[in-house]
Amino acid sequence: MNKIRVGISRCLLGERVRYDGGHKHDHCLTGALSSYIDWVPVCPETECGLGVPREVMRLVTGHPQPCLKTIHSDADHTERILGWTKSKLYELARSGLYGFIFKARSPSCGLYGVPIYDAAQGAPSSVGRGLFAGACVNNFPHMPVAEENALHGPAAQENFFTRVFTFKRWLRFLAESNSLKSLIRFHGRHDLLLLSHSPRHHASLNRLLTSTGQLEKNIYQEYIIRLMAALRCASTERKNMYMLHHAAEHLGKYLSPDEKLELREVIQNYRGGLVPLSTPLSLIRHYALLYKESYLISQFYLFLNPLELMLQNRG
Repeated sequence: MNKIRVGISRCLLGERVRYDGGHKHDHCLTGALSSYIDWVPVCPETECGLGVPREVMRLVTGHPQPCLKTIHSDADHTERILGWTKSKLYELARSGLYGFIFKARSPSCGLYGVPIYDAAQGAPSSVGRGLFAGACVNNFPHMPVAEENALHGPAAQENFFTRVFTFKRWLRFLAESNSLKSLIRFHGRHDLLLLSHSPRHHASLNRLLTSTGQLEKNIYQEYIIRLMAALRCASTERKNMYMLHHAAEHLGKYLSPDEKLELREVIQNYRGGLVPLSTPLSLIRHYALLYKESYLISQFYLFLNPLELMLQNRG
């Protein structure tokens, strides 16, 4: 199986690239996940030519964007790192990248809440993104991104990698298709996945695809924005129950009374916390294949590729 390519700050892999010669190895990410992920390590500060160890740097107010300066000598490395960033983003775009995990609060890699210091007063006056992280988000606006400290739980990791795999499918779709009919088919194959994350966004996407006033040239941009917003919503028992009942309705005309009873009991056992979600999903998959129910067989959520299935069920 081909591993999926995900960018990551080098220090999170245990590489000694930080200003003090240390690292921030994150075993929550690099343990079992490394069996499935082709990590693409990036360290803007060392790769642009700054040494290890090096003087501590911070973001300082500037125009049109914050500057990256050393704390004591006030050396400005903004142009150096931005020049490197431009070529690095071009390289990453060509390499096939489907997500990125950044080091929190880094002046180059921090994604949220990075302190920006007032040049005159020397105290934090606002917050923003690190220079590389900000450029990366601007260059790949729909690619799933996260900071490492937001991915320390199984649910958070599953949510992130669900978005990563969906984004990979989206890029493949764009490379192979360019018709509204194909987009509707792509959307239909994500029905159950969307219902398990956000029925509200699912309905919004349905309306988008049936709106005669939507210019076709804009619909792809709007679709991926709403799709990624939907998948950022966490799955809950209530949403999963809604999704399971939706799937069960498609099997209704095929199942015998005993099979309907079995499926209903398994779904209720999930609701009662007696079995995991994988139990009713496995039964629905079984019946879908047994009765050749084409709608359910088309659903990515039920029939994941082996690598994605392993990620979602590891441990």
